[in-house]
Amino acid sequence: MKTMPVVGFMLMLPALLMFTASGCKDGSKATTTQPGAKTSTSAAKTPLDSGDGVLKGVVKYAKGAPPKSEFDDRIKKNPNDAKVCEAHEAKDATEKQINTQKQEWIIQDKTNNVANVVIYLAPPADKEFKVSDAVKERFKTPVEIDQPYCTYRAHVAAVYADFQPVVFKNTSGLSHNVRIPSLNDWQVTLAPGKSEKRDTIKSQDDPHGVSCSIHSWMSAYIHTFEHPYFAVTNEKDFTYEIKNVPVDTELTVWMWHETAGRKEIGKVKLNKGETKDPNLEIK
Repeated sequence: MKTMPVVGFMLMLPALLMFTASGCKDGSKATTTQPGAKTSTSAAKTPLDSGDGVLKGVVKYAKGAPPKSEFDDRIKKNPNDAKVCEAHEAKDATEKQINTQKQEWIIQDKTNNVANVVIYLAPPADKEFKVSDAVKERFKTPVEIDQPYCTYRAHVAAVYADFQPVVFKNTSGLSHNVRIPSLNDWQVTLAPGKSEKRDTIKSQDDPHGVSCSIHSWMSAYIHTFEHPYFAVTNEKDFTYEIKNVPVDTELTVWMWHETAGRKEIGKVKLNKGETKDPNLEIK
Protein backbone atom coordinates (compact mmCIF):
# COMPACT_ATOMS: atom_id res chain seq x y z
CA MET A 1 0.00 0.00 0.00
CA LYS A 2 1.22 3.47 -0.81
CA THR A 3 1.00 6.54 1.37
CA MET A 4 -0.95 9.51 0.08
CA PRO A 5 1.43 12.35 -0.88
CA VAL A 6 -0.39 14.63 1.52
CA VAL A 7 1.21 13.09 4.63
CA GLY A 8 3.21 16.26 5.18
CA PHE A 9 0.01 18.24 5.19
CA MET A 10 -1.55 15.82 7.67
CA LEU A 11 1.25 16.42 10.15
CA MET A 12 -0.13 19.95 10.41
CA LEU A 13 -3.46 18.65 11.71
CA PRO A 14 -2.73 19.49 15.36
CA ALA A 15 -2.56 23.14 14.32
CA LEU A 16 -5.59 22.94 12.09
CA LEU A 17 -8.09 20.95 14.11
CA MET A 18 -9.31 23.23 16.89
CA PHE A 19 -11.34 21.27 19.37
CA THR A 20 -14.03 22.71 21.58
CA ALA A 21 -15.94 21.21 24.49
CA SER A 22 -18.99 19.29 23.34
CA GLY A 23 -21.97 17.85 25.20
CA CYS A 24 -24.21 14.94 24.18
CA LYS A 25 -27.51 16.78 24.15
CA ASP A 26 -29.41 16.38 20.90
CA GLY A 27 -26.76 15.60 18.31
CA SER A 28 -26.80 19.18 17.05
CA LYS A 29 -23.19 20.30 17.50
CA ALA A 30 -20.49 20.46 14.83
CA THR A 31 -22.98 21.37 12.10
CA THR A 32 -20.68 23.15 9.69
CA THR A 33 -21.37 23.10 5.96
CA GLN A 34 -20.43 19.83 4.29
CA PRO A 35 -18.65 20.50 0.98
CA GLY A 36 -18.71 17.70 -1.55
CA ALA A 37 -21.69 15.92 -0.01
CA LYS A 38 -24.08 16.81 -2.82
CA THR A 39 -23.96 15.98 -6.50
CA SER A 40 -23.86 19.02 -8.74
CA THR A 41 -26.41 19.32 -11.54
CA SER A 42 -24.38 21.69 -13.66
CA ALA A 43 -24.24 20.63 -17.32
CA ALA A 44 -20.79 22.20 -17.60
CA LYS A 45 -19.18 19.64 -15.31
CA THR A 46 -17.56 16.47 -16.62
CA PRO A 47 -19.03 13.21 -15.26
CA LEU A 48 -16.63 11.20 -13.12
CA ASP A 49 -17.47 7.51 -13.25
CA SER A 50 -17.11 5.06 -10.37
CA GLY A 51 -13.88 3.08 -10.41
CA ASP A 52 -12.29 0.14 -8.65
CA GLY A 53 -10.10 2.08 -6.23
CA VAL A 54 -10.36 1.51 -2.50
CA LEU A 55 -9.54 3.85 0.35
CA LYS A 56 -9.29 2.11 3.73
CA GLY A 57 -7.56 2.22 7.07
CA VAL A 58 -8.00 3.79 10.49
CA VAL A 59 -7.86 7.29 11.95
CA LYS A 60 -5.33 7.58 14.76
CA TYR A 61 -5.26 10.09 17.55
CA ALA A 62 -2.05 12.07 16.96
CA LYS A 63 0.90 12.15 19.34
CA GLY A 64 0.07 13.05 22.90
CA ALA A 65 -2.27 11.69 25.53
CA PRO A 66 -5.76 11.15 24.12
CA PRO A 67 -8.62 12.94 25.91
CA LYS A 68 -10.56 10.98 28.49
CA SER A 69 -14.32 10.72 28.28
CA GLU A 70 -16.30 12.17 31.16
CA PHE A 71 -19.16 10.55 33.04
CA ASP A 72 -22.46 12.02 31.89
CA ASP A 73 -24.23 13.28 35.02
CA ARG A 74 -27.62 13.38 33.29
CA ILE A 75 -27.88 9.63 33.68
CA LYS A 76 -28.28 10.20 37.44
CA LYS A 77 -31.51 12.14 36.85
CA ASN A 78 -33.19 8.92 35.72
CA PRO A 79 -31.96 6.54 38.44
CA ASN A 80 -34.26 3.58 37.70
CA ASP A 81 -33.28 3.42 34.02
CA ALA A 82 -29.68 4.22 34.93
CA LYS A 83 -29.51 1.00 36.98
CA VAL A 84 -30.60 -0.98 33.94
CA CYS A 85 -28.10 0.82 31.71
CA GLU A 86 -25.19 0.37 34.10
CA ALA A 87 -26.08 -3.29 34.69
CA HIS A 88 -25.37 -4.02 31.04
CA GLU A 89 -22.51 -6.50 30.84
CA ALA A 90 -19.94 -4.72 28.73
CA LYS A 91 -17.91 -7.08 26.56
CA ASP A 92 -14.81 -4.88 26.69
CA ALA A 93 -13.48 -1.62 28.10
CA THR A 94 -14.56 0.37 25.06
CA GLU A 95 -18.16 -0.81 25.34
CA LYS A 96 -18.22 0.01 29.05
CA GLN A 97 -16.97 3.51 28.26
CA ILE A 98 -19.71 4.02 25.65
CA ASN A 99 -22.38 2.82 28.08
CA THR A 100 -21.74 5.28 30.90
CA GLN A 101 -19.76 8.22 29.56
CA LYS A 102 -19.97 11.09 27.12
CA GLN A 103 -19.18 9.87 23.63
CA GLU A 104 -17.15 12.64 22.02
CA TRP A 105 -14.02 10.49 22.09
CA ILE A 106 -14.09 6.73 21.65
CA ILE A 107 -10.45 5.69 21.35
CA GLN A 108 -9.21 2.12 21.20
CA ASP A 109 -6.81 1.09 23.93
CA LYS A 110 -3.14 0.71 22.92
CA THR A 111 -3.67 1.59 19.23
CA ASN A 112 -5.15 5.11 19.71
CA ASN A 113 -7.51 4.43 16.79
CA VAL A 114 -10.55 6.74 16.88
CA ALA A 115 -14.16 5.65 16.23
CA ASN A 116 -17.00 7.72 14.77
CA VAL A 117 -14.88 9.75 12.36
CA VAL A 118 -16.56 10.42 9.00
CA ILE A 119 -14.27 10.29 5.95
CA TYR A 120 -15.56 11.27 2.53
CA LEU A 121 -14.36 12.37 -0.91
CA ALA A 122 -15.18 15.35 -3.13
CA PRO A 123 -14.54 15.64 -6.89
CA PRO A 124 -12.51 18.39 -8.60
CA ALA A 125 -14.35 21.65 -9.23
CA ASP A 126 -14.82 20.87 -12.93
CA LYS A 127 -16.20 17.33 -12.38
CA GLU A 128 -19.18 15.64 -10.74
CA PHE A 129 -19.63 12.09 -9.53
CA LYS A 130 -21.60 9.80 -11.85
CA VAL A 131 -22.71 6.73 -9.91
CA SER A 132 -23.73 3.53 -11.70
CA ASP A 133 -26.79 1.51 -10.70
CA ALA A 134 -24.49 -1.40 -9.85
CA VAL A 135 -22.64 0.69 -7.26
CA LYS A 136 -25.90 2.05 -5.86
CA GLU A 137 -27.13 -1.51 -5.39
CA ARG A 138 -24.88 -1.89 -2.34
CA PHE A 139 -26.73 0.90 -0.59
CA LYS A 140 -30.09 -0.84 -0.63
CA THR A 141 -28.92 -2.48 2.59
CA PRO A 142 -30.25 -0.40 5.52
CA VAL A 143 -28.03 1.36 7.99
CA GLU A 144 -28.88 0.13 11.50
CA ILE A 145 -28.89 2.33 14.60
CA ASP A 146 -29.55 0.28 17.72
CA GLN A 147 -30.28 1.20 21.34
CA PRO A 148 -28.90 -1.83 23.19
CA TYR A 149 -28.93 0.02 26.51
CA CYS A 150 -28.96 3.78 27.16
CA THR A 151 -26.97 4.88 24.13
CA TYR A 152 -27.20 4.86 20.34
CA ARG A 153 -24.93 2.46 18.52
CA ALA A 154 -23.65 3.56 16.16
CA HIS A 155 -23.28 7.03 17.65
CA VAL A 156 -22.35 8.36 14.19
CA ALA A 157 -23.81 6.97 10.96
CA ALA A 158 -23.67 7.96 7.29
CA VAL A 159 -26.19 7.16 4.54
CA TYR A 160 -26.70 7.56 0.81
CA ALA A 161 -29.25 10.39 0.93
CA ASP A 162 -32.74 9.95 -0.49
CA PHE A 163 -31.91 6.33 -1.37
CA GLN A 164 -30.63 4.23 1.54
CA PRO A 165 -33.01 3.02 4.28
CA VAL A 166 -32.32 3.40 8.00
CA VAL A 167 -33.59 1.01 10.65
CA PHE A 168 -33.86 2.13 14.27
CA LYS A 169 -33.79 -0.79 16.70
CA ASN A 170 -34.32 -1.20 20.43
CA THR A 171 -32.68 -4.35 21.75
CA SER A 172 -32.62 -3.09 25.34
CA GLY A 173 -35.03 -3.81 28.17
CA LEU A 174 -36.26 -0.21 28.26
CA SER A 175 -38.52 1.89 26.07
CA HIS A 176 -36.79 4.55 23.97
CA ASN A 177 -37.91 7.48 21.88
CA VAL A 178 -36.18 8.38 18.62
CA ARG A 179 -36.48 12.02 17.63
CA ILE A 180 -34.98 13.77 14.57
CA PRO A 181 -35.94 17.48 14.56
CA SER A 182 -34.51 18.11 11.07
CA LEU A 183 -36.94 15.58 9.55
CA ASN A 184 -40.03 17.64 10.40
CA ASP A 185 -39.53 16.61 14.03
CA TRP A 186 -40.02 12.92 13.15
CA GLN A 187 -40.45 10.82 16.29
CA VAL A 188 -41.18 7.23 17.18
CA THR A 189 -41.32 5.43 20.52
CA LEU A 190 -39.84 1.95 20.50
CA ALA A 191 -40.76 -0.61 23.13
CA PRO A 192 -38.15 -3.25 24.00
CA GLY A 193 -37.50 -5.53 21.04
CA LYS A 194 -39.20 -3.24 18.50
CA SER A 195 -37.79 -1.49 15.42
CA GLU A 196 -38.82 1.19 12.93
CA LYS A 197 -37.66 1.57 9.33
CA ARG A 198 -37.36 4.82 7.38
CA ASP A 199 -37.12 4.22 3.65
CA THR A 200 -34.83 7.22 3.12
CA ILE A 201 -33.16 10.14 4.89
CA LYS A 202 -33.27 13.47 3.09
CA SER A 203 -30.07 15.20 2.02
CA GLN A 204 -28.85 18.19 3.98
CA ASP A 205 -25.50 19.90 4.50
CA ASP A 206 -25.40 19.39 8.25
CA PRO A 207 -25.69 16.01 9.98
CA HIS A 208 -29.15 15.10 11.23
CA GLY A 209 -29.18 15.14 15.03
CA VAL A 210 -30.87 12.18 16.74
CA SER A 211 -32.00 12.28 20.37
CA CYS A 212 -34.13 10.39 22.89
CA SER A 213 -36.80 12.34 24.76
CA ILE A 214 -36.85 9.75 27.55
CA HIS A 215 -33.08 9.66 28.15
CA SER A 216 -31.67 13.14 27.53
CA TRP A 217 -28.03 12.07 27.45
CA MET A 218 -28.54 9.89 24.38
CA SER A 219 -27.51 11.37 21.03
CA ALA A 220 -26.45 10.34 17.55
CA TYR A 221 -25.62 11.89 14.17
CA ILE A 222 -26.70 10.82 10.69
CA HIS A 223 -24.63 12.26 7.83
CA THR A 224 -26.06 12.31 4.32
CA PHE A 225 -24.23 12.12 1.00
CA GLU A 226 -25.50 12.17 -2.58
CA HIS A 227 -22.73 9.79 -3.65
CA PRO A 228 -21.24 6.57 -2.23
CA TYR A 229 -17.72 7.78 -1.42
CA PHE A 230 -17.98 8.00 2.35
CA ALA A 231 -17.39 5.87 5.43
CA VAL A 232 -17.33 6.04 9.23
CA THR A 233 -14.68 4.50 11.47
CA ASN A 234 -16.76 1.92 13.30
CA GLU A 235 -17.01 1.20 17.02
CA LYS A 236 -15.99 -2.47 16.73
CA ASP A 237 -12.61 -2.60 14.98
CA PHE A 238 -12.23 1.18 14.38
CA THR A 239 -11.66 0.75 10.63
CA TYR A 240 -13.28 2.33 7.57
CA GLU A 241 -13.44 1.43 3.86
CA ILE A 242 -14.58 3.42 0.82
CA LYS A 243 -15.12 1.25 -2.28
CA ASN A 244 -15.54 1.97 -6.00
CA VAL A 245 -13.47 5.15 -5.78
CA PRO A 246 -12.93 6.87 -9.16
CA VAL A 247 -9.37 6.38 -10.41
CA ASP A 248 -6.82 8.53 -12.25
CA THR A 249 -8.36 11.68 -10.79
CA GLU A 250 -7.25 13.75 -7.83
CA LEU A 251 -9.98 13.83 -5.19
CA THR A 252 -10.26 15.92 -2.03
CA VAL A 253 -10.37 14.08 1.31
CA TRP A 254 -12.58 15.50 4.07
CA MET A 255 -12.89 14.36 7.66
CA TRP A 256 -15.49 15.08 10.39
CA HIS A 257 -15.56 14.41 14.12
CA GLU A 258 -18.23 15.68 16.48
CA THR A 259 -15.78 17.63 18.64
CA ALA A 260 -13.40 18.67 15.86
CA GLY A 261 -15.98 19.63 13.27
CA ARG A 262 -15.13 19.30 9.58
CA LYS A 263 -11.72 19.76 7.94
CA GLU A 264 -10.29 19.35 4.47
CA ILE A 265 -7.40 16.93 4.87
CA GLY A 266 -5.71 16.90 1.48
CA LYS A 267 -5.74 15.14 -1.91
CA VAL A 268 -5.62 11.54 -3.01
CA LYS A 269 -5.29 9.93 -6.44
CA LEU A 270 -5.78 6.21 -6.97
CA ASN A 271 -4.60 4.12 -9.90
CA LYS A 272 -6.78 1.40 -11.43
CA GLY A 273 -7.24 -1.45 -8.96
CA GLU A 274 -5.29 0.32 -6.23
CA THR A 275 -6.01 0.13 -2.50
CA LYS A 276 -4.55 2.94 -0.45
CA ASP A 277 -4.27 3.79 3.24
CA PRO A 278 -3.88 7.57 3.62
CA ASN A 279 -2.62 7.27 7.22
CA LEU A 280 -5.14 9.69 8.69
CA GLU A 281 -4.59 11.35 12.06
CA ILE A 282 -6.70 13.59 14.24
CA LYS A 283 -6.07 15.65 17.38
